[in-house]
Amino acid sequence: MAPITGDLADRFGPRYVVGAGALFMGAGLLLTARVHWFPLLFVTYGVCVGASVACVYIPVVASVGEWFKVHRDLALGIAISGIGCGTLTAAPLAAMLTERFGWRTAFEFFGWTSTFILFCAALVSRPAVLRAKDTANVMGMMRTRTFVLMYLSLTFSGIAIYIAFVFLPAFAADVGASRLACGALIGYIGASSVVGRLGLNALAPRSGCSTCTRRVS
Repeated sequence: MAPITGDLADRFGPRYVVGAGALFMGAGLLLTARVHWFPLLFVTYGVCVGASVACVYIPVVASVGEWFKVHRDLALGIAISGIGCGTLTAAPLAAMLTERFGWRTAFEFFGWTSTFILFCAALVSRPAVLRAKDTANVMGMMRTRTFVLMYLSLTFSGIAIYIAFVFLPAFAADVGASRLACGALIGYIGASSVVGRLGLNALAPRSGCSTCTRRVS
């Protein structure tokens, strides 16, 4: 859905798209808390929460890029470091809630909380300049060597990251770690993500990466 939500954000602004993401997130997590048939999780969690990510992540990152013309790399690093901060705090919190109240209550808590936070984000989301977007040959850019290499690198890095997310807590539990300690392991991944996003994005102008990116964009 990312290409669709990106186009909608260009046409109508990020506020409405992020607001739709808030509804998808709340519906996905709250419905997941009530599921009693495993295949239905692919709809409530996979489709609804996945649609929310597409509605939120793409417009927000694009908006930050429009607001900041100078030090854009650092601004983007600060914005997307929220993913790492969320992992750092939410993983141990989810483990604690699950241990005390059960996983369904934990999903309900995150459903209501994330919906509220995303609606607040939607209220303050607006484009930097109210003017027509410059046209671009998107299909032509997708065929460039730079775009293909960036796409492949993100694909393979995503595989490596989420394998760790899935198997690391289970392995820690097998060797005797508590549920809270297993959640903390995922939190440490989030902490290192914050450091990496901020540090590498700050170094991007010196390495020439931002110049290459601007040529593609």
